[in-house]
Amino acid sequence: MQVLEHGLTTEERREEGRLAVELEVEMQILIPDDTFTPARFRATVQNVSNRGVMVEIDYLGYRDYQRMLRLTPYIRLCVKTDQDGESRRITGRLVWLDYHGEGRQGGPCHLGISFDRAKPRQFLLAAADGAFGSEAPHG
Repeated sequence: MQVLEHGLTTEERREEGRLAVELEVEMQILIPDDTFTPARFRATVQNVSNRGVMVEIDYLGYRDYQRMLRLTPYIRLCVKTDQDGESRRITGRLVWLDYHGEGRQGGPCHLGISFDRAKPRQFLLAAADGAFGSEAPHG
């Protein structure tokens, strides 16, 4: 996992372009050996590529931040659909954090999430448009 300093960009290392979006999701942090009680946050997907997304959360506590650094969790994004009101999910791996907390006071945080098999661009754009096709990934 890569930890970025405030304001540092990784544009030059990206092989694929990113598309700016603004999509509200529920983000669940799935830590190995603790998956029965995932930490849940309201989050906003800010951009998406073919293999990953950048998500912003308004507040991440210092303790959660420290756990995420030590344990490299999986992240599940849950999106409610307009069609049937059900949640669709896509799960990826945390690859970087840009934490804006001051000392031990929590704060806002940006997260980079990578998806090995799923296609987040197709999934999240379908979610933003409110239309899921038969190929939308679940779980």
